[in-house]
Order: sequence, then C-alpha cells, then structure tokens
Amino acid sequence: MTKELTPEILPQIDVRLGDLVDAPRNPNRMPDHKREALRKIIRRNGLAQELVVWKPNPEGDEYEIVDGHHRKDVLLELWSLDEKVPCRDASGLDPVDRKELSLSLNNNRGELDLTLVSTEVDELIAEGRTIEDLEVTGFTIEELEALTGATIETTEEQLLEDASALERTREEEKPERVFEIVIPVKSANERRKLLQTLRKAGGRGNKDLRVGLLALAGWDKSQ
Repeated sequence: MTKELTPEILPQIDVRLGDLVDAPRNPNRMPDHKREALRKIIRRNGLAQELVVWKPNPEGDEYEIVDGHHRKDVLLELWSLDEKVPCRDASGLDPVDRKELSLSLNNNRGELDLTLVSTEVDELIAEGRTIEDLEVTGFTIEELEALTGATIETTEEQLLEDASALERTREEEKPERVFEIVIPVKSANERRKLLQTLRKAGGRGNKDLRVGLLALAGWDKSQ
C-alpha cells in the first residue's frame, strides 16, 4: 500500500444508512448463525466497529462499502434509513490501494485460540450467562457446549471434534419433519373418486395416498 493509513487519509465521517451501497464484489461470506449473532450484538450494544467506505461520485450522496457489508445489512434490519452510521472515508485512496485495503480487511481477521476461548466461556457462564446468551459470540450451541469445561490441556483439534460430534448427534436425534397438503373437495363423491385415483396410481394394494400422489406427479422412486 503506497499510503500510510493515518486518520487524515481515513477520516471519520457519519453516513446516512440509506446512502450506503454494496460494492460490486464482496468476497466475505458469513454463515447464517454468525449473521444472527451479529444482529443480536448490534441490537444489544450498538455498532462497535466503523464501516470503511468511499464516495464513487463526489457530487452524489452514496458511499460504497469497502469493509462492513454484513454490518450494513444487519443495520438495515434494526435502524431507519435516516440513521447516521459511523464510517471511515477511504475516498482519498487510489483504486489500487482501496482494493488492497478491502482484501486485507476481509482476510486478516486472525484466528481464535480455542483453549483460551474455552476459559472465557466458562468465566462468562460463572458470571450468569447461559449457553443461549453466548450465541451472540458467533459460536453455535454445539460449539459452546464443547468449549464449556474444557481444560488448558485440551487441544483445538479435540474441541472441534467434540463440537462436530455434538452437532452430528443432534442432527440424528431430530424428528423427521412431516408436511401436509390439504385438498378441499365439494362432495363425498369427489372424495371417493380422489381416493380411488390416488390408491390406483400408487400400485396394487397401496394404502399410502402419498405414494399415489407422487406417482401422479411423476416422482421417480429410484431418486
């Protein structure tokens, strides 16, 4: 990067939420559970980290996001469009420096030491937080349960394996979901005809109306 990122180069500004627009490309992806955690923490504590933006058209009002797309999306759910969002203005950077900055901010997030995270989770629970409360950290319930009570000798690989095992167990224990289709009929005769058609479509001896309906829909049993 050719310029040192001083406060003068990236001055602090407040931008109307409705004037923030996404960049054409955003390489950062966020799982649904982390997005929900971000929404909860912003709703509880406000926006703790500024967005980085720039102004493509000096004569216009819109600012394009360099870093902070997910925060902006969550703010759209929580704030009005006229609310002011604290930002850092990267308009003073040339396009190459700005692109490099965006890639750096998206990638250089660091990695967590899960053994130390485990200690912090235990301390928070000791202070009265529940596992459900701590979902705002971006960890899933399964990950938090695996982290709880881990010792300093526990390796990160063991913690991740425990979390994965818990998640698999919960998936296996989930009851099968059943969906219903309601077909209104105008008479007993219509109902009788419909039942006969579904049973016939399902094959000789079939009493499962679902099988007959799927057969009529062209369902391939081999799939």
